[in-house]
Amino acid sequence: MKKVFNICLVVFLFVTALLMNGCVSAPGENEATIECNILFSRGEIIYLDEILVYERVRIDSAALDDNGKCNFSFPVDGGAGIFWLGNSEDNYITLIVEKGEEVKIEGDIRNLPASYSVSDSKGSEYLFQLHRHTLINYARLDSLSVIWQSRMYNADKLELRDSLDSIAVSVYDDQFAFVKRFVEEKKHSLAAIIALYQTFGKVMILDEFENLVLFEDVAFFLKNKYPSNQHVNELVARVEKNKVLLKEKEEIMLRLQPGNLVPSLSLSDMSGAPVSVSEYSGYVVLINFWQSKNPLCRQINIKLSDLYKSHGARGFLLFNVSFDDDLDIWKNAVKLDKLPGIHVNDPREWNSPVIKMFNISDLPYSVLVDRGGLIVGNNLSIEEINTKLYELLPFQRKATPQE
Repeated sequence: MKKVFNICLVVFLFVTALLMNGCVSAPGENEATIECNILFSRGEIIYLDEILVYERVRIDSAALDDNGKCNFSFPVDGGAGIFWLGNSEDNYITLIVEKGEEVKIEGDIRNLPASYSVSDSKGSEYLFQLHRHTLINYARLDSLSVIWQSRMYNADKLELRDSLDSIAVSVYDDQFAFVKRFVEEKKHSLAAIIALYQTFGKVMILDEFENLVLFEDVAFFLKNKYPSNQHVNELVARVEKNKVLLKEKEEIMLRLQPGNLVPSLSLSDMSGAPVSVSEYSGYVVLINFWQSKNPLCRQINIKLSDLYKSHGARGFLLFNVSFDDDLDIWKNAVKLDKLPGIHVNDPREWNSPVIKMFNISDLPYSVLVDRGGLIVGNNLSIEEINTKLYELLPFQRKATPQE
């Protein structure tokens, strides 16, 4: 399996940068140069692009001479910049160049990412270290895949799978530890920004909220060093935005603590009439947030239907909130699942304000509310809900709203 090192440079919404190399010439006060010495070249054109916050812009291009050499000289704004150098979208390297640097690149034109070396550029050398370590871990994962493919039909395949999964987890843990340490040690370089947004496979190594202190530390340090750098300013802006979002999230979580009154929730039912959860005071209500195209939601619907059969007559009510943009599909899913209770929908799906109101990050999600409208628990398991219902409901029969 061919692996190409993928650095998600959410610098920021645009770039996914493979750590790679570039080419130069003699710098002026705000300029830098890149000198390329590329093996096995046949006069290929080498391109130099600058990676901006939301786009990549062509800076220059040059043909390699008979000796595989070329030079670039270019201005560097904001004290330092992030650059893309290569001859195709599959054969390039990423460089961090500061003004005044005379960067030297060597490599094999047949595979720049795997063969290049860089000198006289601290930021680019840092990226090279990150690149090499990540390639090693990708190779480790590839070897696990090879082992699985060769033995997946053996009698011990289950034991083998568990063993390989355990090794894979250790590889991801190693990458996480390396990247976090790299950021902490290299926070004086733009390389830290690239590492902050690195992906390993399809997984972002460092969550922006879980590691907010680290992101904030890098932003503070780089802002002092590069006050006018666009990548740094974008990082600062994202950190400030995430601090606000995290504070809002914490406040929402506090409001959703057991014992608090459930937030006001009113949406349209199948006939288009507004229905509010507050209308069902006196019932123990499970607010079931779901989506018809989510297989896990559909499985939970069946279990909730069984739960309703056990407790519905004693005052248990399902208040089902779907996030479906297709009303017909939603209504058909309700029929197919034989899902009882009240049904409302918000076609805005994940853009619904209800998502934020209840701090929903995944579906299905549920909130259990007692007969006085107070929250009992959030996202409880079916077994936990069943236990709570025995505690909250009397044993005499209570008519359901449909009756």
